[in-house]
Amino acid sequence: MAITGENPLGEPSHGQGQDKVSMILEKWPAVELLLEQKGLQSDLINEVRDYVSDLRSEASTISKLRKLMVTCALVYVLFVNLLLVCMLFYHQWFFILIGNYGRVGLIVAVISSSVIIIIKILAGLFRTHGDRNKDEMLPPHLQHLLEVFKAAQGN
Repeated sequence: MAITGENPLGEPSHGQGQDKVSMILEKWPAVELLLEQKGLQSDLINEVRDYVSDLRSEASTISKLRKLMVTCALVYVLFVNLLLVCMLFYHQWFFILIGNYGRVGLIVAVISSSVIIIIKILAGLFRTHGDRNKDEMLPPHLQHLLEVFKAAQGN
């Protein structure tokens, strides 16, 4: 390619030193605005990073709570059912004292409490994020956060 005498990139010529300074001074408010926006974007990125790390720690805590609740539910079910078996075979005088309706009521109460704790509590613990937010895949606060982030980027 041949180098032509014209200036295809629109670069200033060497003899315009004073014009460069005046051009910089003219555009200085726009430069300050861009610098301020860049600082705000970096602050926003840091806040989003902190928020995401908080969400990760919350998810970790929820995972630990799920494991704890599974353990507690299993211990409760085993304890109540073993208590019923103990009363049936080793403390029969208690069953004699409470009568027929009491026996049936106690057996139904033990079985229904076991079923309720397994079905209701554990099913509530293992809901997915999609189940919690059926309309949108992201929770509303994350959608607003993404909208602010896009607005800060200028999209």
